[in-house]
Amino acid sequence: MRSSVKVVDSHTHISQVESQDIETVADYNQNFKYGMGAQDNLNLMDQLGIDMQVLHCSGYLGKYHKRVIKENPDRFAAIGKIDERLLPNEEGLEALKAQIDEFGFHGIYYDPWHPENAKAEGADPSEWGSPHPFFHFDDKRFDPQWKLIEELKVPVAITVYNDNLEIICPMVLNVIDKFPNIVIVLMHGLAPPLTAPLPPGNFTSSPILDSKGNVQLPPGATEIAKRNVYHELMPGMDGLRLQPNRYGENDQVIKVFFDTFGPDKLMWGSEFTSIQLPILKQYKYQFDYMKDRCDYMTTADLEMIMGGTACKAYSL
Repeated sequence: MRSSVKVVDSHTHISQVESQDIETVADYNQNFKYGMGAQDNLNLMDQLGIDMQVLHCSGYLGKYHKRVIKENPDRFAAIGKIDERLLPNEEGLEALKAQIDEFGFHGIYYDPWHPENAKAEGADPSEWGSPHPFFHFDDKRFDPQWKLIEELKVPVAITVYNDNLEIICPMVLNVIDKFPNIVIVLMHGLAPPLTAPLPPGNFTSSPILDSKGNVQLPPGATEIAKRNVYHELMPGMDGLRLQPNRYGENDQVIKVFFDTFGPDKLMWGSEFTSIQLPILKQYKYQFDYMKDRCDYMTTADLEMIMGGTACKAYSL
C-alpha cells in the first residue's frame, strides 16, 4: 500500500512561457530558458510517482506560474521572487504581498544578487542600497520585509552560496530572534557546490568539507537546528556540472546533516528541469539517490525527506 505522505520535489523550475501568458514584450524573453515546460515536468513526475513539485519562480515568469498552479493545484506549488532592489520600500512590500495574495504562491524566494554578480549583469550594486542585503539582510533596514513575511504566514527560501555560507546562519538567527514565527528554508542547504574549477590537489567538493573530506559545519549551524529552519538536499546532480559530489565522496555531509537537523528539517530537491540532462534516467537517479545509498535512513525518514518536510514547510 502506498504511503499517505505526499512525494514532493522541493526545488524545480519551468520557463517555457506559452502564448496565452504573453501580453507585452516584457512578458517574454526568448534568450531566457530556465527549465522546460510544465507538461514536461508532469510527464517525468508521473513516471516516478512524484505527487508535487515546488516551482521556483522569478521575474516575468510570474503570470506563467500563476496559470500553471491554477490549472494543476494538486501537482504544483510555487515560491515567487521579486526584484530585491525594491525592498524594503513600499513598492517592494506590495510586490511581496502580491506573490501570495494575487499569484497564490506558497512562499517567497529571496535571492539578492552578490555585488559582483550585479556588476557582471551590467547593474550597479548600489541599487540594492546600503547595507547590501547579500551580506546584511539581518540589518534593521530590512525588518519591514521580514515582518510582512511573518504576517503572511508563508516561508521564505533564502539562497545559500559559497560567498555567504560563513555568515548565513548568524544572519538567519538574527532575523528569527526579531521575528520568531518566521519560517525559513535554506535553498541549496548548507552545502553549496564550488562554482569554479578546483585547483590541482584540492579535493574539497564543498566549502564545508576540508581537504581530507571532514565535514566542517559553518558557524551557527547547530543553533539553527533548534529553530524553524529547513534545509534542501540536492544529491545526485553534481556530475552534470562536472564537479565532485558536494556531499563528499561517501556522502558524509548528508549523514552529518541527518544527524544534526533530523529528517523533519530536510527536504529533497532536484533543480528539474533546469538541469543539463532533463531526462527520466537522470531524474530517477536523483530521486532514488538517498534510498539507494543512505541505509541508515528508515522508510519513515525517507518519507519525510522526500515529501513530508516540504508539505510541512510549504503547507501543501
